[in-house]
Formats: sequence, C-alpha cells, structure tokens
Amino acid sequence: MRNTVTIFGIIALVLMSVLFTSCPENFDFDTRPPPETREFVPVQEITGIPTASLPYLEIILAGTVVPEDATYKRIMWSIKEDGGTVAALERRNRLSAEEYGTVTVTALIENGSAEGEDYTQDFEIVISATP
Repeated sequence: MRNTVTIFGIIALVLMSVLFTSCPENFDFDTRPPPETREFVPVQEITGIPTASLPYLEIILAGTVVPEDATYKRIMWSIKEDGGTVAALERRNRLSAEEYGTVTVTALIENGSAEGEDYTQDFEIVISATP
C-alpha cells in the first residue's frame, strides 16, 4: 500500500511538471513587459534653498529640483567656502555655523546635466544676527 501511494505521488508530480513546462501559454501566464526607456530630462536649477541663518542655528539644506520630472534629483551637499564662519555639515544636509559671515555651499546631482555629467550649483548663505 505504501509503495502504491509513493508511485501515484511520483506519477502525479511528473504529470504536473510535464503539463506546466510543455505549454505555459495555455495557462495565460503574463509575460513581463520590456522596461520603459525614458527620455533623459536634465536638471535646470535648484530652488528654495535658505539664504540666511543665525550663528549656532542648524538649517536644513533642502530644495526643489527644476524641472519636476528631471531624471536624477538626489542632491549631495558640500561646503565650498566657509567664509570664516566655522561652518559644518552634519547628517549630509544640516548646516550650522559658529561665526558671522557668508558660507558658500555646493549642491551636486550626479548625472544631472547628462549621462556621466554632474550638475552643480552654488548657494551663498549669510550668517548674521538678523537673518
């Protein structure tokens, strides 16, 4: 009896595998569509960056990439010149400065201008007692 159950189980598995591998089109399996090839949309500018701050106040460097449907939008920040403000970037996008002056930060979007060509834009942020 045990051998009969084993043999019927093996026969059932073989029949199912033959059935599924021999004619998958009969089972209405969807085929994956080819990937979309989007036209490259370059970055034109970055807007909405703060222009002033107070000493010891942390500001978030976040802006809007124009046009909205640009292919690449991830902004990476760096300090180009601290202007004597002892400026520092923390957690990649939080700027703080300890002294008065003007900080120049650079926004970089990899492949933003074209494939293999980065987009960069500089911003000046005035650190003063009256922002």
